[in-house]
Amino acid sequence: MRTADVGFSAFPLDHERLKCLAQCDSPLVAAVQKGGVYDSAEHLPLSVFTEVRLATVSNSFRIRNQIGRALQGQDVRPTAEILTTLL
Repeated sequence: MRTADVGFSAFPLDHERLKCLAQCDSPLVAAVQKGGVYDSAEHLPLSVFTEVRLATVSNSFRIRNQIGRALQGQDVRPTAEILTTLL
């Protein structure tokens, strides 16, 4: 049987066998390679995503919708996207 002790999910979370123990809010952030070209103490502008492949969540009804709106709001179109449900 596949089990886990702790997990993270975007809402809505609707599963009869899962119990939500805590809820928290967090800003959407980008994960970058330590020591890489985008590793900086400064905030990254969304425009950097026109230069790189973007690995992101594929579910358009949750967080992906917020990411898409932020990118579209600044007319940012990534050169390529890797969409997954496993982030």
